[in-house]
Formats: sequence, structure tokens, C-alpha cells
Amino acid sequence: MRPIGVAAFGLMAAFALPALPIASAQAQSSPPVIQPQSVSAPPVIVIAPTAPPAPQAEVIPPPPSGQEKVMVWQPGHWAWKDGAWSWEIGQYVMRPSGTATWIPGRWELQPNGSYMWLDGHWS
Repeated sequence: MRPIGVAAFGLMAAFALPALPIASAQAQSSPPVIQPQSVSAPPVIVIAPTAPPAPQAEVIPPPPSGQEKVMVWQPGHWAWKDGAWSWEIGQYVMRPSGTATWIPGRWELQPNGSYMWLDGHWS
């Protein structure tokens, strides 16, 4: 019988671990809250061949209780995904500083007639 290598032993040990419970999704009565990221990822360039549809009307719910001064509503917007327009709902996010203002993203017409998404940012 051949000895088992360290890599093979580690692989066997990984499969022998007990399964961890998966948290069940709970019904949410308010929109998700997103924490600000300290490291921003490089922007992804998104080009759409046509103008986005008119924005959808959103009913902005009140911010989470006690968070009125630190939460900001980021409005929903149209996203170009897999060759079709898809509505991204608005959400509350944590303000990175007490004076930060959210500048929403927008679709900008390009000289060739396509539209490029410009990400929203904090000012």
C-alpha cells in the first residue's frame, strides 16, 4: 500500500468535514442595506446599443429605524445585462462620512449612438 501524500490527505479531510447549516432567507419588509466598501473595485465598462427605458417609479421606504442620519437612498436604475434591460431596485446604503452626498449613476450617449454606464459615486 502506498502512503497518502499531504495534498491527498487534505482533500480527504475537506470532504470529511460536517456540513455547515445554511441560513434560511427571511422575508424582508425593507430594502437591503449595503455597507460602504473601503476598497473600490475597478469600474466595469458597460455599453448598451440603445437608450434605457424611462426610469421606473419607486416608493422610497423610510430608512431603517435609528439610521436616518447615516443611511442614504440610492435610486434604482436600468442595467444592461445579457443583451437586455433589467431594472435594479433602489436600496439604502451607509454613508461613508457624515457629509458625503451620493451622485447617482447615469447612462451617457456616446458619439457612435451607444450608451455607456457611468457608475454613481460619493462626493
